[in-house]
Amino acid sequence: MLQQKFSGLKVAGTFSPPFREIGALDEDDEVLRMIEKSGADILWVGLGGPKQEYWMASHARRIRVPVMLGVGAAFDFHSGNRPWAPRWIRATGTEWIFRALTGGRSTFV
Repeated sequence: MLQQKFSGLKVAGTFSPPFREIGALDEDDEVLRMIEKSGADILWVGLGGPKQEYWMASHARRIRVPVMLGVGAAFDFHSGNRPWAPRWIRATGTEWIFRALTGGRSTFV
């Protein structure tokens, strides 16, 4: 759906990690190799906060991708996988309540 919305978008790859910490160093190294092999110029990390920030900080010096951005649930919302909170909820700054009640998890892309 995102490629339909943004005609020039080129997805270099996707990866949805298990809902657990990536364990062995070999497993972590494999994820880094996969990302670098993709040739991505921008790495969008959607693990939710603060997990995505910790992941990016711990891998900043180990990965050769020019830009890493933590996007939280943005992929879910822009792709239509999760509903946006109604405008009035967003305006009140209580979108987190809507998200908590509607559930769902983001993925690492």
